[in-house]
Order: sequence, then C-alpha cells, then structure tokens
Amino acid sequence: MGLLSHLWARTTGSKPPQGPLRLHPGRRAYFQVTDPDLADFLGEWITQRNDAAHIISAYLRKATPLLGAETPHYKVDEDGRVESISFRYGIGLTHEGWIGIPDTNWLVPETDEVKRDLDALPRLPGFGPVHEALNWPTADLSAVAQARHLPGYVDFAKRANSQIRVCTRKDAVYVSVPFPDTFREYPPLRDAVQAWRPDARLTRIDDRIGRAAESQNDLSQSPLGQALIKIMKLVP
Repeated sequence: MGLLSHLWARTTGSKPPQGPLRLHPGRRAYFQVTDPDLADFLGEWITQRNDAAHIISAYLRKATPLLGAETPHYKVDEDGRVESISFRYGIGLTHEGWIGIPDTNWLVPETDEVKRDLDALPRLPGFGPVHEALNWPTADLSAVAQARHLPGYVDFAKRANSQIRVCTRKDAVYVSVPFPDTFREYPPLRDAVQAWRPDARLTRIDDRIGRAAESQNDLSQSPLGQALIKIMKLVP
C-alpha cells in the first residue's frame, strides 16, 4: 500500500501535557489480513487472548462482592499474570483476600489463597508479538525510559502498547490501528505511528466493514477455551 497521507493528517501544534500523559482515542484504520501465515499467527494469538480473558473475567466475577454482575478492571504484569484489580464500588464492598494500594483505587492480592488462584489462571498474551509481526511502533518501557520520562509515562506506555485490535470473523482475520493523534501528548510515539506503513500482507478496508467485523467477531474459537470457560462459570 502506498503512502498514508490520505489516511491520516499529520498532527501539528500539540501543547505539552499539563498532567499525566493521556491517550486520545479516536479514528482507526481497518485492514484485512491477506497473508495466510500472518492470519494464522494473529488468529491464534487473539483466540488465546480471548480464552484467557474469559477465564480471568469468570474468576474475578466470582471473587468480588457484586454477585457476578460485573468484572472489575484488572492489570497484568509483564508475564500476563493478574497483579491488581480496581476497587470502584464504594465503602462497604470489600474484596476478601485483597489489600488496597494507598492513595489509589487498586487492590493487590494479600492472602496465599488468592495468590494461588491467580497463579492458576491462564496468562494473558501480550501485544509484543503482534507489534513485531506488523512492525508497529512500541513505547519504550525500559528502566532508563521510565526514569527520564514525564509523570504517568509508565501507565501511558502500557496503554499505548495495547491499542492494536485483532479480530476473527467467518475465517477472516482483521486488524485495526489507531490514528497518530491518539498519542498526541507524546510526540515521539505519535511521529513513529505517523511514519508507519502497512505492508502487502494487509489490505485496507472500509471503516464500516472493519467496525462491523470488530462488533460481530468470533470471541473465542478454541474448543478448549470454551470448555474451560464453562467450567469456571460453575466454580462457586
């Protein structure tokens, strides 16, 4: 595919952020994966990720005091292991076996029982292999980068590195990527995204087709994943 000047306009005149760095989600570019090897790789990755996410959500719904009504937000570590969950529901709703991080709405595991439960959960596959496969820019999370960057950089970088979407629908694999303006508060990443070019393995599709694929995608195609999800839903 040729230059993307027709796809996204260069961001200019951005002001320095006045607080923690934030993403600005907006328009996305949608592609169908036309290379069989890449489609197989991305399809397997998203199936594993969806399977893991379903099982994690099923456990957390059972482990929180809302009677399974909602899955709390959660964070994972570099290995994809759940490391913290959000506490969003007010005084009086405690999460047994978890303890709060001071001055935040996040909880971390406190008891050995909860830690064992989390160790038994599947790991959530990270986005690194997808970035590498698509040659997509990645925000630096090295210790050096963390030490020299703005307040809130680490959380910003982690969110920025999970903005690619992959979905499967009717044996086809689709990818969508954010426009550069999503990262306008951090020009190095914004400019790197601006310079990104899709290769011949990706075919640009109409936004409406891409959004439809994302909204009607096959959430999990793995028989093992479906079986595990059903088992987790039966666990008291």
